Amino acid sequence: MSTTYTCLDTTLGVSYPGITGVLTTSATHKLRIQTTWNVPVHVQNQLYTTARLDSAGGPVVFAGGLNTDSPVEMGPLPKTSGTISPGAILSTPFATGPTPTIPGPTNWSLRVDFSAVSGMPGHYVYCVLTGPQVSLAY
Repeated sequence: MSTTYTCLDTTLGVSYPGITGVLTTSATHKLRIQTTWNVPVHVQNQLYTTARLDSAGGPVVFAGGLNTDSPVEMGPLPKTSGTISPGAILSTPFATGPTPTIPGPTNWSLRVDFSAVSGMPGHYVYCVLTGPQVSLAY
């Protein structure tokens, strides 16, 4: 299913609004995110991505470094924490807090680490959901 994110590079102060992403899951508990995002600097398999999803059993996190060049496709990312019951529905979380449309270190559902590419430690791009919420069946 397709949704839209607004992303913010907090190191460079660059905003990326309207990033469309298609999220899919597989029976092997992997998450794939295909985007329309053309980033200026990108080396294949050097963007470490973390995605948080909601489920009836609590938050589920997928993370990994598998990606392709622009437009960025991330995954298949393995599940790194959380429990997924058979038949569970995972959904993309809406942003929270006093400024829910502004991504940042405490307000994100998708985080991309550019450190391996840029050499800047802690160089993250944070993304918050601004489009329709996506539900993924497992």
